Amino acid sequence: MAETVTVNLPAHEVYRLLVDYFKRERMKVKYSVEPSLIEVAMGSLLGRPHDVKMEIAPENGKTLIEINFDFTKMYMLCLIALVITFVIFGIPFGLKGLEHLIVMETIVLAIGVPRATNATKKSFIGKVAEYLRNAENRAPEKAEQTK
Repeated sequence: MAETVTVNLPAHEVYRLLVDYFKRERMKVKYSVEPSLIEVAMGSLLGRPHDVKMEIAPENGKTLIEINFDFTKMYMLCLIALVITFVIFGIPFGLKGLEHLIVMETIVLAIGVPRATNATKKSFIGKVAEYLRNAENRAPEKAEQTK
């Protein structure tokens, strides 16, 4: 599901601000098409790897940023960790121990992963929106200084 952020800046300015922000935050810009698309790789192999795709579009004097998250890598890492855990704990504890482990890990994955992805989304969107709002608030000051 996509999230949308709206700012009162031109699309080319929003694109430039976002690229600068990602570089400053040491996020890898995987792909971009100025001024309409930015795709960023976030996380690390041991962190929560995911990709974020932002489509930037002007609309009625404002700019809309549609933000889409892809958590496929994170889900795959969770699945790999689950299989490794089954092998490690399945051998010494047998079938009965493995049954308990399956129940526990299913509960953790069913509750923990959606919470982690939602927290990541909220944090990312909040930081980007705040950065753009600050730039938006500075824009009138710049216009007055150039007069």
